[in-house]
Amino acid sequence: MIKYWFLRPWKELIGHALWNRVFDELELRIDAVAAEHQEVGLTVPYATIDATRP
Repeated sequence: MIKYWFLRPWKELIGHALWNRVFDELELRIDAVAAEHQEVGLTVPYATIDATRP
């Protein structure tokens, strides 16, 4: 995770108009991986992605 501390915030990397589309796609991919491993489907809250350096 340390290597990502110095990247611009995701809100600057992804335009506001694409936020829902990007997170919907991410959630679908995570659910697909979870299904492959017979795990419970997961969701990605915006707060998880928008974490800051402690």
